[in-house]
Amino acid sequence: MFFHTYDDARKRKYTAYIEGLARAVNRIAKEQGYSPLIVAMEPIDATACEDLNLRLDRPAQIVSGHTHAIGVVVAILREAGLLISSRFHALVAAAPAGKPLIGVATDERIANLLSSCGAGGALTGADAPDLADRIITTARAIDREQFKHAMWQLVSTQVVQCGKMAIEFTNEVRRCIPEFPLPERGRGWEAHLPPLPRPIQDILKR
Repeated sequence: MFFHTYDDARKRKYTAYIEGLARAVNRIAKEQGYSPLIVAMEPIDATACEDLNLRLDRPAQIVSGHTHAIGVVVAILREAGLLISSRFHALVAAAPAGKPLIGVATDERIANLLSSCGAGGALTGADAPDLADRIITTARAIDREQFKHAMWQLVSTQVVQCGKMAIEFTNEVRRCIPEFPLPERGRGWEAHLPPLPRPIQDILKR
């Protein structure tokens, strides 16, 4: 269970967060020629997405898993010229495309994600008093080629880590429940993962 509070102080922070995002999106769209699109990753994002949309110079289409299949939502994230998000799973889903993204962190997960691949410069805290300016400055400074390789490094590292975690888990099951029937697999991390999609295979080869 999650327990949330919403008092006057949190309302002020939320309003500053939404207004900061809107100012950044409006400026970046004007400077770089983007057409904004808003993606709701979870049902509880709906209100924030609508509040953000009300503050945009040009109202955007709002896409969510309720209106589109999840594969379409992921494809949209990966086609974005620039992704600005506070949702960890939006950033993870978009990473294989190697496109620029900016994390607006509400907790340590996004900070850890971007810092682990050397992309910590594309990060700001959601409660930063100069949130809009930070996002705008980051968007102007992103080196697309460098960022692409940072994202590919992130994806490959995490895929390998998943395989290694599966090995550790399998070994622990064997230790604790030796009679449990486990399939025989190879010793390498690759043998402990399902078949990987072609884009992920291509990233690993690079």
